[in-house]
Amino acid sequence: MTDIDKDQSAAMAQSKRIKRGRAYAESDEFGDYVSRMLEANPEMTITVLRKRFWSQHFLPGCHDKGVIEMNNMNEYQSAAMRTAKRINLEYDLNHAALGLAGEAGEFADCIKRHTIYGKPLDKINAVEEIGDLLWFCALACETLGVTLSQAAEQNLYKLSLRYPDMYTDELAAQRLDKSEAR
Repeated sequence: MTDIDKDQSAAMAQSKRIKRGRAYAESDEFGDYVSRMLEANPEMTITVLRKRFWSQHFLPGCHDKGVIEMNNMNEYQSAAMRTAKRINLEYDLNHAALGLAGEAGEFADCIKRHTIYGKPLDKINAVEEIGDLLWFCALACETLGVTLSQAAEQNLYKLSLRYPDMYTDELAAQRLDKSEAR
């Protein structure tokens, strides 16, 4: 079996797990699982529960390796970069930029199917695409030598300058965070 055949086989297996996961997420079994877990752990969020359910049913061994539960974005970045094909600065930045554009398009397509074509919102797909976007953000940050947390903090600082109290259209037009506006 060639490397291409192995990659295609792995991709098909992953696709089957995802389809099976979507069916489970819409099933009573998932609802029962959430009820049981919330009863035992009321502080758990639905996101954590969904990840645990997914990992236990469709990603064997992943939960045991600590990949599913993240305490902060820097842990996520570190775990995500285990799966990155790192070559050099130019390659990695292009990979991140093109990946972000592609995944943003996939997220937009998911929303388009709902808002334009009247299909039910596929939240599982939407969250999956957001996760893919996050992976490419992690790659971009890693390549630029910053953490996701640092990028998030810088963004919040920028937003605090732009919108000191809260968002308004007027403040958005003024862009108070830009040096020429100060």
